[in-house]
Amino acid sequence: MSENQNVILPRGLSIQQAASYWGVSKGTFKKLVREGIAPQPIQLCQRGKQIFDRIAMDRMMDARSRQPHDIVHDNGDDIIARLGK
Repeated sequence: MSENQNVILPRGLSIQQAASYWGVSKGTFKKLVREGIAPQPIQLCQRGKQIFDRIAMDRMMDARSRQPHDIVHDNGDDIIARLGK
């Protein structure tokens, strides 16, 4: 058994871990949460700390990263029109 088979990726991330996971600062991540770009935290119990669902984060990132790639153009006319040329 390799060493990698024993690694368990946490599903719930602290805000610092979530920010690092997305490659941004903690402050930037908080802003992304407020703007609805990053998922809201989950509170597992009344007095528990808030955690971020890694899978929800992946889904939101996937949705955002696909946006520009989902647009299909038959020719360059539409792109040129958008550029105002």
